[in-house]
Amino acid sequence: MRIRLSLTASALLFILVTPFVFMHDVRAEGGGDDEVLEDHECLQCHGFKNGDPDAPFVEGHGFLDSVHKEMDCTDCHDGEYDGYPHGDDGETAQCAGCHDDVFEALQDSVHGPLFQDEESPETSKACAACHGLHDVFPASDRRSMLYPLNVYRACGSCHFEHDDVASMTSEEMLKERYTDDTHGHSLLEKGLISSATCVSCHGGHDVRRAEDPLSPTNPRNVSEDCGKCHVGILEQFRESVHGRKMQELVDGGGEGIEPATCTDCHRPHHVAPADENFKLGIISTCSKCHVQQGKTYRITVRA
Repeated sequence: MRIRLSLTASALLFILVTPFVFMHDVRAEGGGDDEVLEDHECLQCHGFKNGDPDAPFVEGHGFLDSVHKEMDCTDCHDGEYDGYPHGDDGETAQCAGCHDDVFEALQDSVHGPLFQDEESPETSKACAACHGLHDVFPASDRRSMLYPLNVYRACGSCHFEHDDVASMTSEEMLKERYTDDTHGHSLLEKGLISSATCVSCHGGHDVRRAEDPLSPTNPRNVSEDCGKCHVGILEQFRESVHGRKMQELVDGGGEGIEPATCTDCHRPHHVAPADENFKLGIISTCSKCHVQQGKTYRITVRA
């Protein structure tokens, strides 16, 4: 008796059976000790979400397009992986093993407590929180967690108050304290990837507190930090009374009253456009330093 399958049934059967056909050689007993599984063989089990429930899932296309695409699975996962089934007691290489210069920079950063033991798996988990795991892409790649339009989600996973940052809409993110300013609106509303992100101002691996002399957001460095984007404004600032005073302070060894710089007049994370509302607040802003002048200005006709 002949059994005829419909086109739909045939397609379904093909989808269900094909993975197991290709997995056959991996699931067979492995060869000698010098035989090591290749990436495509690893992905025959680890590349399917509906495969072996004990096999961690790896998105194959993401890995094969990633910055680590020239590496083999066994470059990071060292163990007896010469056949199936295999044990799970092998050692996984840590990021610091290759990126030792980055690890040193991280140790001195505000994130330093997370990066004190280069052999600890927890250290690599911290790396993956910002870069991804098997899907690490260059920051210029739209898929990267550190692409300008994605940075807020990467940093926000720790710094936002929302429980599920991955599912946040742009409107929800704009309500966060770090995004509700002209930079955040430029990125999240207008999609301008030239706008400043967390990394643009604070750096990547060497993020430091503003009071640290080496921090790009330190008062003595912040004008150059902002000037990476605001080139024309930086040129004007250098020629201003505040800019010249700052240069004198730096050249003289750093002793003296700190002059105003970018973040004294433009509140970090709350930078507003220089519109009418900004102008209305100038007196209060300048009066923070020029106290006496602020008092007398308020009794003049112009005030």
